[in-house]
Amino acid sequence: MKYKRLQYILFAIVVVIILAYIGMMKIDHSKPISQQNLRELAILKKLAENRQYYRDSLQAYLDSVMLDLHKNTQYSQTYRYNLNRQLLAKSQMYSFDNANHFSERMISIADNIGEPNRMAEARILSTFYLSQACLFVESIDIFRSIDIESPIYNDTTRTEYYLYAGISYQRKAVYVNDSVNRAKYNALGNEMFEKCVALHPEEGVKALAQGRILEREGKMHEALPLYEKAVASIPEEEITLRSLALSSLAKAYKMEERSEDGLTYYIKATQLNIINAMNSSIAVFDLAEHLYYNYNNEREATRYMQVAIENGEYFGMRSSINHIDRIVPELARSESAKEIRISVATILLFVLILTFLGRILVTHIQSSKRIIEYEEETKTQKEEKENLDAANEQLNTTNQQLKEQNKVKDIYIGRLLEQNSELSATFTEFAIKAEQKCKKQQYDQVLQLIKNINSNFNRKEQYAWLDELILSLFPDFVEEFNSLVVPEARSTGDSKQLTPAMRIFALIRLGIKDNHQIARILNYSYNTILNYRVRTRGLALNPATFEAAIV
Repeated sequence: MKYKRLQYILFAIVVVIILAYIGMMKIDHSKPISQQNLRELAILKKLAENRQYYRDSLQAYLDSVMLDLHKNTQYSQTYRYNLNRQLLAKSQMYSFDNANHFSERMISIADNIGEPNRMAEARILSTFYLSQACLFVESIDIFRSIDIESPIYNDTTRTEYYLYAGISYQRKAVYVNDSVNRAKYNALGNEMFEKCVALHPEEGVKALAQGRILEREGKMHEALPLYEKAVASIPEEEITLRSLALSSLAKAYKMEERSEDGLTYYIKATQLNIINAMNSSIAVFDLAEHLYYNYNNEREATRYMQVAIENGEYFGMRSSINHIDRIVPELARSESAKEIRISVATILLFVLILTFLGRILVTHIQSSKRIIEYEEETKTQKEEKENLDAANEQLNTTNQQLKEQNKVKDIYIGRLLEQNSELSATFTEFAIKAEQKCKKQQYDQVLQLIKNINSNFNRKEQYAWLDELILSLFPDFVEEFNSLVVPEARSTGDSKQLTPAMRIFALIRLGIKDNHQIARILNYSYNTILNYRVRTRGLALNPATFEAAIV
C-alpha cells in the first residue's frame, strides 16, 4: 500500500513539474512597458489591423483626382503641375508605381511650362521616392544633372535640392556594405544638410538637418535636442519630414538609453505612417526591433515585423531587405525553439498520463480477474459471472474509445511535429542562403528566395494540409456534416477538400471553439468566422442542437 501511494505521489509531482514548465514557456517574459505606451500600443494595434482601409482610402483619393484631371481638359498647365506635385507628395511612400506616374507627369508638365526653377523642382522632388525604393543611382544622377549653383535658380530651389540630396546620400550610406563608401556618402549628405541649414527658412527643418549631421558624426547626445525641436516645429501636414523627425527622435532616445521615450516616438511614427498609408518607412521595423531587443517582447515584435514585411511587399521589398535580415531570422529561431520545447514537454506529459492510465487499467483488469476467480467458487457463480461479463464488455468499449482517442492524438502530434520540422528546416535554409546572397549583394536573388518561400507556404497548400489532417482524424466528417444541414447547404464537390464552413466546424469538433483562435488558424477575420457560424447554424436541420451534434 505504501509503495502504491508513493507511486501516486511521484506521478503527481512529475505532472506538476511538466505543467509548470509548459506554463512558464507560455508566460510573457517581456520587460514592463509604461501604461501610457501600453495604451498607445493598443491604439496602434487597431490601426495596424485596419491598415488596408487607409490604403484603399488613399488609392480612392488618387484615382478620383486623376479622373478629374482626365475629364477637365480646361485646367491650366500650372494647376495641373501643382496637383501632380500634391499627388506625388501623398504617394511617394505609399506606392512606387503611383509615385512614378505622378513624378513623370510633373516633370513633363514642368518641361512644357519651361520655367527653370519649376523644372529643377520637379526633378528634385522626384528623387525622394527613388531613394525610398533604393534606386540611389537614378536619384543621385538626377541631382548631378542639375547645376544648382547656377544663378537661374532661386534659394527655394536650392534649399529643396540640398535637403533631398542630403537625405538620399545618407540613405545610400546605410545600404552600402563597406565603411569607406559609408563614410563618403555620409560626408556628402552632411555637406548637403549644412548648405540646407544655411538657406532654409523653417526652424523645424533646419533642426532636423542639423540633427542628422550630428548623428552621422557620432554626437547623438547633441542631436537629441535638435530632433525634439524638429518634432515640435514640423507641422502635421508635412507627413514625410515629420515621420523622419519622429523616427530620428525615437532613435536618439534609444541610443541615450531612454527606452520608454524611444518607444513613445517609434509608436507615434508608426501611427503616422499607417494613417497616411506610408508603406516605405523603416519606423515600423525600428519599432519591432526596439520591442524585441529592449523589452524582450517577442509577441509584439513579431506583430509589427509582419506589418513591416507586408508594407515592404506592397511598396517593393528591395528597401526592406537590410532590415529584415537584422531581426527576422533571430525572431524565427526564437519562436521555433520555444514551439519545439513546448511540443516535447506536451508529448512527454501525454506519454506519462497514458502510461499511468495503462498501469491503472492493468491493475483494474488484474483485480477483475481475481474477483471472477473468487466468485466462481461461490454459489452465485452464474449470476456474478454475467455481471462481470457485462462490466468487462463495458471496459472493452472504454478501452476501444481510449485507443481511438490516442490514435487521433498521435496523428495530430505527428503531423504537428512534421510541420514544425519542415518549417524549421526551410527557414534555417532560407536564413543561410539569404545571408550569403546579401553579402554578395545579390538582392534580386534574395527577393526570389522570399517569393519561393511564399509560394511553398501559400494559403491554398496550408488549407489542403489542414483538410488532409482533419479527414485523417475524422474520415466520415463530410458525410456527417451533410447529414446535419439542409440539402441545399450540403457539399457535393471533392470529398477530400473541405469548405470554409466545414473547416471551422472541424476545428470546433477538435475542441477549438474560440472565434479569435479559429480566425488565427484559418487566417480569416474574426467577423468572417462569426458570420460563417451564424449562417451555417441557420442552415442546420436543427439549429438549436447543431454545434452540439458536430462535437
